[in-house]
Amino acid sequence: MQVFKKSLFLSVNIFAMLLLIDFIFTLFSINESGVFKSVLGIVFDMKYTETEISTGFGVEPKMFIYFLLCFLIVFGINLIVSKKK
Repeated sequence: MQVFKKSLFLSVNIFAMLLLIDFIFTLFSINESGVFKSVLGIVFDMKYTETEISTGFGVEPKMFIYFLLCFLIVFGINLIVSKKK
């Protein structure tokens, strides 16, 4: 149970950092109106007009799959490390 809690905590933090990097990189690389999707599944709906810039955000279901993958990798590493101790 302790390995599960530690893995969950680490994977949430790692995935949050990856999302932040992906968010910043994608947001600042957009230079026109339209719908854009980031690598990890963040959807940006950008609208540029002469007077304003409007940005909408959403998520794709693949974000959950990427989180599960991150969790399973961290959990596997923690299991291997805990068995060696």
